Order: sequence, then structure tokens, then C-alpha cells
Amino acid sequence: MDLLKLSNEIAEESGIGHGEWPRITSAAWFPDPAGAPTIWVIGKPSPMNASIKVYAIFDDGDDYNVYCVGETPGKGDTYHRYVLHKKMPLFTLANMSLGVFKDEIVGEIHEVMGVDPDDDDDGLACIKCGEENDVDAKFCGACGQGLVHAQTPAPTAPTPPPAS
Repeated sequence: MDLLKLSNEIAEESGIGHGEWPRITSAAWFPDPAGAPTIWVIGKPSPMNASIKVYAIFDDGDDYNVYCVGETPGKGDTYHRYVLHKKMPLFTLANMSLGVFKDEIVGEIHEVMGVDPDDDDDGLACIKCGEENDVDAKFCGACGQGLVHAQTPAPTAPTPPPAS
């Protein structure tokens, strides 16, 4: 597994260089059965599963979202997200495809950086309600109003044949 290649792909998809990502390098979570805090550190094995490594950590208010990568013999690379609840010793685990893994991390980066991925000039605002729509949409998704496309000429009446 080439983590530099993965980081470069995520940087390209997010539009934010991986050196600019907001980083949480470690997170302390609830104590393990022996009473020691469970420490999650980027680049180190997951405290829950030593066969996968912590790739990224994001603070989501009430939770830590911890993204991990691993390699399963015979199955290839694996991608996971732990959601560690801060107020109680509960967690959820999601196994995901590479595409979903990258999409989620891109979303996390955008959220932390305050980037709105939908804020672009490629959309088309509805003249009735102001809702931003896909540039290819024919009707507003919010109110159903027909959308006017600047590049589409208005229909014209057929030219009558010349009088003889």
C-alpha cells in the first residue's frame, strides 16, 4: 500500500495539498480494560486491530473520526473508519471501498478547512427561488421552475414562406 500515492490522490480530489491538511496527530480515548487510555496515533497500528494503521484523525465535535488502512493477505488493501464517541466508551466501525474512503476524507478536509465543495460558478440559479442547480438541469430541483440557459437560444417562430 502506497500511502504517499493515496495522500496525493486525496489532495488532488480535495483541491488542498496534503501538507496543508489540518492534522490531529493523535487522540486519547477511553481507558482500555487495564485502565490505560487508548491512544490513536497516525502511522501506528490501531489499538483495536493491530493489522491496520491509523491514516487520519478528525475531530467531529462529539466524536473522533479515525481513518485506518490495512492489507489483508489474499484480499488486498482494506479501508476503515472508526467513530470514537467522546462522551462514552462506544465506537462504530465501517469498512469501506477505496473510493468511499477517499470521498469521506475529502469531505472531512473540506469541513475542517471551511471549503464548500458545492460553492462553484458552474451551477445555475433559479430565477424564481434562487436555488443553485446543476448546469445541465432543465428544471429547478427545489421549485420546479424551468431554468433559462444563456447558451440555449430561445425558440423562434418558424419563418413563413415568402408570398408569391
